[in-house]
Amino acid sequence: MPPNQQSTSPYGAQTDKLSEPGRLMLSDGILTLVPMRQEHAADLHAAAAVSAEALRRWMGGAGQPAASLEEALWYIAQQELSWENGSAYYFMAYDADGAVGIGFLNSFNHIHRFANLGYWIRSDRTGRGYATAVTRLLARFGFETLGLHRIEIVVDPQNIASQRVAEKAGAVREGILRNRLLYEQGPHDGVMFSLIPPV
Repeated sequence: MPPNQQSTSPYGAQTDKLSEPGRLMLSDGILTLVPMRQEHAADLHAAAAVSAEALRRWMGGAGQPAASLEEALWYIAQQELSWENGSAYYFMAYDADGAVGIGFLNSFNHIHRFANLGYWIRSDRTGRGYATAVTRLLARFGFETLGLHRIEIVVDPQNIASQRVAEKAGAVREGILRNRLLYEQGPHDGVMFSLIPPV
């Protein structure tokens, strides 16, 4: 969004920091999410390198986003453009020891005010509750800052760990969506979870 335009989401929610991502930080006191930028390329590449097997298995058509430093830079450049036009919001997640993964909101439906939420935690840092924390922070951002009415999390039926993350974050399992995910080998079913704003 150009700096000289009013900073609002498509739904009218005030989002002053969206036009200045460098000022935006989401934190629960242990984990911090910051908008993905070029200076994070080395961290993204390192996280992807130790997570290559998991990313190939669960990222579907997205594949591994940062197999090399050059690919990491290209991937981040795409997310910066998405941030500017409001089509997606990608964050790097950090704890006191460094980068632990990413989280994002994308696939926005501006008519019905919902979006998709995704996350991945580097394979050597899983099992610490970070994916759940990322989900909760992104959900709050989506509801309070972007004015969403619904957030969807779609998980491969075989990805039990990711389904547990969604449940721990308070998402409700709604059922199986046929051919919802597209992998290199073809379409695949997905488990649909949803979050809605607290009443």
